[in-house]
Amino acid sequence: MSDPDELPQNATLLFSLKAQTPSHFSRGEKIEVETADGSYTTMLTLANGLTLQDSHTALATLDPSKAFGSSAFGPLKFRVVTDGGVTGDWQPLATLVRLPQLSSLKCDANAEGTCQLHGSDLFLVDAVAQDEQFKNPVQVPDGFPGWTLPVPHPGQKGQLYMKLRDDPSVVNLVTLTPQIEGGAKQAAKEYRPPYVSPGNDAGVAGASAGVVTPAAGSAVLPTGAPARGNTHPATTAPASGSPQAAPNAAAPTAPASPKPPQSTSQTNAGTPAAANPNTTGVSTTSAQGKAQKKSTGKSTAAQVLQPTDPGNII
Repeated sequence: MSDPDELPQNATLLFSLKAQTPSHFSRGEKIEVETADGSYTTMLTLANGLTLQDSHTALATLDPSKAFGSSAFGPLKFRVVTDGGVTGDWQPLATLVRLPQLSSLKCDANAEGTCQLHGSDLFLVDAVAQDEQFKNPVQVPDGFPGWTLPVPHPGQKGQLYMKLRDDPSVVNLVTLTPQIEGGAKQAAKEYRPPYVSPGNDAGVAGASAGVVTPAAGSAVLPTGAPARGNTHPATTAPASGSPQAAPNAAAPTAPASPKPPQSTSQTNAGTPAAANPNTTGVSTTSAQGKAQKKSTGKSTAAQVLQPTDPGNII
């Protein structure tokens, strides 16, 4: 409640009194409390709601819902009644107000849209606004029997401002957590690639999982595995016409059958070399021996020189 003088009907009020004239309370004195129009009244006694701290001070406890019921509202007043029936002057006590039961607030994702306020006893609300100045309030009609009330979109922290029908002069702050509906952003889902069975074709698996698949007719080898037909570590084949680098200059070479030396342009006799229909390039000579190029441009496994010492394999 924004006003400390307002007393909710479902609350309990505890207040104290100090005796002045006379200067002490007697055991038979009572405290009378009633509404401003005199429609509802109750009497507090030592047996019901009144406790003496000493002969000068008394504490009174008032339960409005029990004393007045559900239809009492408005300003309350009290006075002292002596055991002889003499009454004192009326004094203001509090303003009794009844509160609606607010359960939830459901709003559209659009901040300019309206919201639906759900609850009970909404007829006890006089008006609802988005700001404390009540620039564009929603007025609740008299005798509103519904359970849902259209209200403005709340502030960033779910604030709405409300006037109660029992005391419309006071602006009360209401804070509710809005439930966003219709267009609320969903949480991003974690991406998971589709499951590919190990037995599926490599091309299908590559297409579904986004893996680049080899062209038709080409072989797929694991990383670091030797080429088919080569029982030794992978060796990079030289380009056609370029000298082949030795894998290890210090490694011994295998004996090769003696052949007459030849050059790339002419024979020992100085005559042009006969064209060999089985070759597309020129033969090269390296420190390891000779490797004859075939029409595919690849060295055969039998022609790749092998180190005789296993410990020198790279």
